[in-house]
Amino acid sequence: MWRSLLKHRRNILIGSIFFFAFCSTFTPAALGLTAEKALSILNTLKDDPVTSYSPYSRNTRAKELIAIVRPLVNHVKYRWGGTMPETGLDCSAFVQWVFKRLGKAIPRTSRQQSKAGQYIPPGIVDTGDIVFFSTKGSSWSEINHCGVMIDDEHFAHCTSGEGVIITKAAQYPYPILFGRRY
Repeated sequence: MWRSLLKHRRNILIGSIFFFAFCSTFTPAALGLTAEKALSILNTLKDDPVTSYSPYSRNTRAKELIAIVRPLVNHVKYRWGGTMPETGLDCSAFVQWVFKRLGKAIPRTSRQQSKAGQYIPPGIVDTGDIVFFSTKGSSWSEINHCGVMIDDEHFAHCTSGEGVIITKAAQYPYPILFGRRY
């Protein structure tokens, strides 16, 4: 429930401002807000990577990602340093390959990918976000695996044991450290 509220905090804030301003006896001034302050809040939220992410495009993004990933699942093997699906991919090359098909250029390695894009806290990663893991510990300095969220619960990734697969995030043995949005 909290995750849902965080994702929609912009809409909640906007609705609250308009409700109090136009539908009740309260005014923005009664809330301690000037018109300029209310606009400033809204402008800040529009640039926030969490609140600016439209929930209305989530279905479209999920369908695109699944269409890109599905042909690779259980057909592409893992190869360390591999960059071609025909000969094998490592986890970051898989993510880069997916994003290239979405028309987005991203860095090559998981460590490089983990430093680019917009930071997303682990509890609110969403469809299309790259998620990062440490299979050696829980430190950012030890990031060595990544994948792409294909819906609210599942991510696609390329593992050394199974190649490209889709995994339920809650059942993966390593926690999501954070996400990046491109």
